[in-house]
Amino acid sequence: MNYPASKSSTAAREEIPPLWRVDGNTLDLDNYVKYASQANPRELDAPPSTQGVAAIPSYASLHARSLRVLHRLREEGGLEVPEASNPTDVLPVERITDLLLPGYLPLENGFCRDTSDGSLFVATLTHFPACTGRMLQWWFTYCDASYKYRLWHPDDHVWCTWNEEYTASPVQERKAFHEVNNSHIVTEHLGKAFGHPVEDLHIDFRCPSEYGFTASTCAAAGVQFIVTARPHTANDRSLGHAAAGHMIHIARELPDGSGLELRSRFWVGKGARKLDCGLPPAFLVNMVSQFAFVKSLLLPLSMGLQVFRHASEEFRCLAEILPALFEQEAAPHWKNVSEAEHKVMK
Repeated sequence: MNYPASKSSTAAREEIPPLWRVDGNTLDLDNYVKYASQANPRELDAPPSTQGVAAIPSYASLHARSLRVLHRLREEGGLEVPEASNPTDVLPVERITDLLLPGYLPLENGFCRDTSDGSLFVATLTHFPACTGRMLQWWFTYCDASYKYRLWHPDDHVWCTWNEEYTASPVQERKAFHEVNNSHIVTEHLGKAFGHPVEDLHIDFRCPSEYGFTASTCAAAGVQFIVTARPHTANDRSLGHAAAGHMIHIARELPDGSGLELRSRFWVGKGARKLDCGLPPAFLVNMVSQFAFVKSLLLPLSMGLQVFRHASEEFRCLAEILPALFEQEAAPHWKNVSEAEHKVMK
């Protein structure tokens, strides 16, 4: 897979001021567009108010709606931040298909340490009112530029692209499952407003069948959407480019038929292995990282909280804007598919 280089140096990105705070005061959401037009010139792309509006007529409104979601979650206590859960609540990645079972698993919103190997386990549950699985499928074929990526999380998301094979197809021609076997290359914070530094990540999307899912079992469980992936750290100061875990987003209809519930799981550090040829050598990193106490040192429990908060925020932002964005931007072939024709796997 051909990975493009990162957009700019980490040092330059860290100089970009947080959108959420301006001179120590809460950002005035109604004046956001004015603020964005005066953004730091070191921004990686044109500010959302210029680049986004040029491409999406309702961009400023959608971006403001995402920001208002963050305001509710952060300033009005809309997100309940849990304490670390009991390690017995871990869903082993080998039992990932338990997500097809009816009802709920022991941990649906929270994080904990997997004491078997020192990795972290994170779970989030997000309601997507008025959304369909088709809309979520479309999003992962559509989000190919930074101004789109920032709609997903206006504060934490900085920049994104995909590998060459993904971007070779024009966005209006992409079909379901276009993300499979491709890599989303992103620069983001896991809580910029909370002082967490910028990170370069590659999200390598894999076919759910590699994790044991089949079209028939998903259909029987009422699954409307599923993606599975292997996240990589791209420029970690200690590890370089390393596979850093597993993740899944899987959605089913809400019992009352009013939309979807998206269940996300992250196995942070599970099966970690160094992929590049830089120092320290891969064989040494891969050997040492198998020790639970080493992984626990590299992955503090606070990182589980960071992943939980970020994932909860980004998907609540997406739930707010996705129906309107899909209606405005999706090509006809996405909208002209009946429920009977809708497929969640290749």
